[in-house]
Amino acid sequence: MIESSYLILTGAVLCVALLLLVALRPYIAAAKACADACPPDIEPADQCPEVSVIVYSGSDPDTIRTTVAKILEQDYPRFEIIVVCDGPQELAGDLGDMLQSDSKRIYVTYIQPGSHNLSRRKLALTIGMKAARGEVVVITSDNISIPSQSWLSAMAEPFIGEAGRHIDVSLGVTHINFPELRGPLKWYHQFDALLTDALWIGYAAQGQPYRGDGYNLAFRRKTFFDHKGFAKTINLHTGDDDLFVNEIANGANTRLVCWPGAHITLNWGASANRVLSIRKAAYSFTSRWLPKTPFIRSGTAMLLQWIIPALCIWGALINWLNPIAAAAALILLTTWGAEIYFYRKLAKAYGAVRLWWGVMPFWLWRPIGDLFFRMEHRHSRKKHFTWQR
Repeated sequence: MIESSYLILTGAVLCVALLLLVALRPYIAAAKACADACPPDIEPADQCPEVSVIVYSGSDPDTIRTTVAKILEQDYPRFEIIVVCDGPQELAGDLGDMLQSDSKRIYVTYIQPGSHNLSRRKLALTIGMKAARGEVVVITSDNISIPSQSWLSAMAEPFIGEAGRHIDVSLGVTHINFPELRGPLKWYHQFDALLTDALWIGYAAQGQPYRGDGYNLAFRRKTFFDHKGFAKTINLHTGDDDLFVNEIANGANTRLVCWPGAHITLNWGASANRVLSIRKAAYSFTSRWLPKTPFIRSGTAMLLQWIIPALCIWGALINWLNPIAAAAALILLTTWGAEIYFYRKLAKAYGAVRLWWGVMPFWLWRPIGDLFFRMEHRHSRKKHFTWQR
């Protein structure tokens, strides 16, 4: 029986090594990338390409005016702002009169009425791309908080200078305004959203980009038109960031911008829970067209959360009165302590609550929660296609 306990605990140790050295590596890389990031250096200014900031706008004039004012405060030397209004022509006209009186660098346009069976966001971004004059385009929305005056400089820095000539994509980071989340599961939703984003951030930090975030994304205008825009995903409402980035980005032409002063916060107000669920469902749906390795690694990390405790408890129960039980407890507590430590570093880097006691129950619940989520949304998959609306 002692030999059996040794074999079981050896298996547990191997699983711990697999977890910490392989399965959790993207999450650790994401935290390290943020910790190592530096403020932008855009000297000399005469080498800075002109940037067009495309802002996808809803129907709240106060929100768009506040956001445009924050963008105008950016310290980047050469940029214009293009506001694409997803509303009636009259609203776009009013916004144009209001905003263009503040600055000559603002251009306002709108989505033509009667645009059906199309992704509203993709259509808006395409309209903005055609109006843009800058060599580099940064896309975002009007419901954002910008943390510093150097956000735009950070997003444009990868394109500057001799080295920047070979860069086509700059991946920025966003997160939902976590305090807006409500309900008893708000801490878990925050945990799940952070790990979801950290997976693609960690892969990008390791030179394997496969996704981005459409609320903080920069690329060359020429790259957009060379790939015929969103033509490959025109049948989908989503895919304007993950599938599009997967199409145009690789380890050689892409840079990740992890400096905290360039992290965008998305403000959804009372709709935060619902929007988070919609975003999760959309990314879950489009993941079938993305590389499988990141999701296999994520699934392995979730599976090991159950395998390691099971092996430790099994080994301890066989010989619970000898040192093997103490060794099993030590393995389990060390593993959990390391995971809590890494998660707290990740949360600090990306503006989430630095949990203590909740980390391990949330890790254990995550595969079950994802299963329930997929079952709940299994009948709504066709809604992601444009011909369904």
